[in-house]
Amino acid sequence: MSESEIDAWGIDVAKQLQKLYDLDCTRFVVIADESYFIPLIPHLPYMDTPLKGVGCGPAGYDQLDVYINNFNKK
Repeated sequence: MSESEIDAWGIDVAKQLQKLYDLDCTRFVVIADESYFIPLIPHLPYMDTPLKGVGCGPAGYDQLDVYINNFNKK
């Protein structure tokens, strides 16, 4: 996708989520790599990205396990 198509995709996703949630008060956990969560950054102020820097795959799964364990401790 072009940069403008990616930006439009992020806006579209945010609009769909806004129909269901207050984006300024809801924490979203995006289980995806950078190509998916970067376009959402301007629209989701409270977004966790546990796969940041490792993407999907064995390293990502390990990092996701750590995130879930820490989340459950809160």
